[in-house]
Amino acid sequence: MIAAESQTNRAPSRSSTRMARRSRPQFPDPRSVVALAALLIPVAFIVWMGWRHRWTSDDAFVDLRIVRQIRAGHGPVYNVAERVEAGTSPLWIGILAMLDLLTPIRLEWIALLAALAATGSGVALAVFGTRRVFVAMGSPGGILLPLGALVYVALPPSWDFATSGLENGLCVLWLGVSWYVLAGRVREPGSDPSRPWWIPVVLGLGPLVRPDFAIFSALFLLSLILLGQRNVRSVARAIAIALLLPLVAELFRMAYYGSVVPNTAVTKEASLSYWSHGWLYFKDLVSPYWLAVPILLLAAALVTAMVRRAPSDRDRPTRFAVLAAITIAAGLLHAVYVVRVGGDFMHGRMLLPSLFVVLLPVSVVAVRGLLWLVAVGVILWSLVCAASLSTPYSGGVSTRPFSFVPVDRSTGIADERLVYVRYSGNAHPVTIDDFQHAGWAQAGARTRTLARAGKRGLLLDPGENAGQQLLLPLRKGVRAPIVALVGATGMFGYAAGTDVAVEDRFGLADPLAAHLKLGIRDLPGHEKRLEQEWMVARFAAPKVQLPPTVDKERVAAARRALACGQLPELLASTTEPLGAGRITDNILDSFTLWRSRFPPTPAAAESRLCGEHRR
Repeated sequence: MIAAESQTNRAPSRSSTRMARRSRPQFPDPRSVVALAALLIPVAFIVWMGWRHRWTSDDAFVDLRIVRQIRAGHGPVYNVAERVEAGTSPLWIGILAMLDLLTPIRLEWIALLAALAATGSGVALAVFGTRRVFVAMGSPGGILLPLGALVYVALPPSWDFATSGLENGLCVLWLGVSWYVLAGRVREPGSDPSRPWWIPVVLGLGPLVRPDFAIFSALFLLSLILLGQRNVRSVARAIAIALLLPLVAELFRMAYYGSVVPNTAVTKEASLSYWSHGWLYFKDLVSPYWLAVPILLLAAALVTAMVRRAPSDRDRPTRFAVLAAITIAAGLLHAVYVVRVGGDFMHGRMLLPSLFVVLLPVSVVAVRGLLWLVAVGVILWSLVCAASLSTPYSGGVSTRPFSFVPVDRSTGIADERLVYVRYSGNAHPVTIDDFQHAGWAQAGARTRTLARAGKRGLLLDPGENAGQQLLLPLRKGVRAPIVALVGATGMFGYAAGTDVAVEDRFGLADPLAAHLKLGIRDLPGHEKRLEQEWMVARFAAPKVQLPPTVDKERVAAARRALACGQLPELLASTTEPLGAGRITDNILDSFTLWRSRFPPTPAAAESRLCGEHRR
């Protein structure tokens, strides 16, 4: 008995052995740590370079002004009592408004930090989404390296637009989330595409991120359907769930703004083709960085991945091939659309999402054998690109104002960050205070001071009038104390405050200028120019004494034109109080108003609009 007891005491039970093992500190496998660190290199690099290139663009201040209007209770508008959709990304503006409400951080810094965090998170999700595919297909052998992600983060424009205050960070995040959830479906054959419900909801958010991201939403949803069940009920349910929020947003746009597309799309004539400038914009990104080199190398790696078969499941590589093919097609189709509409004036910005999506299937590559040649080539290209490649019109950071203008004179495409570094005289211009030496920010601050002093009037070319700003008396019914016509609405509008009405000469934030008939094609977003006589006719008192720079006959013609054709209804849809009748009219008229155009000169507009009215 005693011997048995002592034997029992000497021999530990299995449960105690397991408990002892659990109590020992568990150290991660060093090889796993190294592998994880390798996958996180692109994430760390883009966050680091994005921070080093931190800035806020003039266009971002348009979004920030809209957030200020929301916080002031005026709704998602640029000007009080004028419903114009001046922002490009409703989701980005909504996120900024929420963060501005919940955090004590200054709004400009909220936009910068949120964009930087979103960029890093999007790159991480792209990398680990592709890693999910390799895990689902079984061990392919070799080492997983984030080659495609390295290509994206090695490009200087990706650093610039990791911040900037614009929605680019949100774009990368949404694309990364979409890829991650779709990659998970590679190992789930026969899954219901409508479950869980949040997956089609996320994939359907593309048009709310940017209108052109509807291309990505459509093809991502197609991938979800092809990778899952294909019975009619499940597919119909998935499509309905994905379309719910975009349709609600579209109905709101029609009822609130009186248009079926954002005002920016009307201004930039997004339905027209401008292939010549778009092709120049495409070459402006591809040529300076020798992008064909890593793309061809990664294409070879992708083909290799497609022909490999995991012994446990031969169907999964085929499913990955379907996902990869549709994803690459989405990126290429988006790039074609960007080229078709003429691209942009900011170097690389509009094509970065296209490239990011094309690289998603090879954001991680299983390297072994001859693929080490591919890996070495991509890594060497990334090092050279990040260290020394740039556009001919870019250069080192200099805070001397206009030491040189980083703009391609032949195309008008600019290194936008360097433009504002020089314009502000600040290496990292983030807040409006960092632009205190910039002309438009100074003019906005002066205009805000005038409004607070009780001054009222129409202000023409405030950036040029410096200290002697001429205020023309306003007509009755104008709510804003001061109405200003400007050509750079971002900094000026943000510095001027929410009460000052800022009318955009180029049309991005103005209902009248946006609907000007397009003449000769020029730099995208800068092709329409509203003559000051239109503003005098719309806002100034009827018998005002005009300055020598304003043509009296043109003003008279503009006043007559504003009463003819679709112009009265166009202005009513944006300025009349939003009651049940106005909402109904806006919805019904939105199908035709967004296509309405009129000649830019008052005389020609009067002749056409009033002539049609008389007939």
